[in-house]
Amino acid sequence: MEREFCFDCTAPQDRAMTQKEIAGALQRRLDLYTRERCPRMMALADRLNRVEKVPPEVSERRARWRLRFAPLDWALGTLMLAAAWTDPMEMPVVLAAGLVGMLLGVVLLWGRKRGTVTVLQLAAGAVFVFLGIADRESMGALLSLGLVYLVIGVVAAVSRKKARESTFEKQALPLLDAMENAQGRRVCLIFSDTGMKLAVGEDIFQEYPNDQLEAAVETHSLLVLAFGGRAVTLQKKDMVSGGLDELRSELARMRYTGFQPDPE
Repeated sequence: MEREFCFDCTAPQDRAMTQKEIAGALQRRLDLYTRERCPRMMALADRLNRVEKVPPEVSERRARWRLRFAPLDWALGTLMLAAAWTDPMEMPVVLAAGLVGMLLGVVLLWGRKRGTVTVLQLAAGAVFVFLGIADRESMGALLSLGLVYLVIGVVAAVSRKKARESTFEKQALPLLDAMENAQGRRVCLIFSDTGMKLAVGEDIFQEYPNDQLEAAVETHSLLVLAFGGRAVTLQKKDMVSGGLDELRSELARMRYTGFQPDPE
């Protein structure tokens, strides 16, 4: 007897959030695969993860304190750099301390306040360049310092505009595009004792025997399935026939599975 589960596909409401969910599912799938192939390495990783960590609220409080003092570190470092840059041989300690202070401020601000880094670096760089050009005889050395500040400011501005995607987020894009292209179509998973059929509309593409059913990973709103060298992503809210618990029972035959726990 065949068991059928159908989905009337709709486009994801939040593309960015759906991409992150798919990426998380792909990462989970890799984790399941690695646990089977490298059990000792994963056991070591689990032991390390069980080491007591600082509570999140404590970590967040420390991060906020560091952010408060970061502009002060940057300002003091910049003043010392400006004072020592024109004659570094006479004030090497001040030069080193200024460099450390400025870089410390940049590093502390970089993760959460990169826009602040951009403004501070570009403003200070412009001032140093102006002073270096206006008075080349006594402050000409500041021209090179200003250029260094401007370069850091430009890098901060460019990197802030271009968010960096993880490898899994890049791999999630084709699956996300396939979800959007499937909008308005009915996708059915038809299970028998020997395998699974994938049907789209009235057409049954192919039957996949049990040994080709590779992975099923569930996220908050998605089911990400891999079988027979292909992958399918379905939104749980699109299910129109069959029940989620019954579908989980059928998907449990797959080699790698990661389901969401039921809310208590």
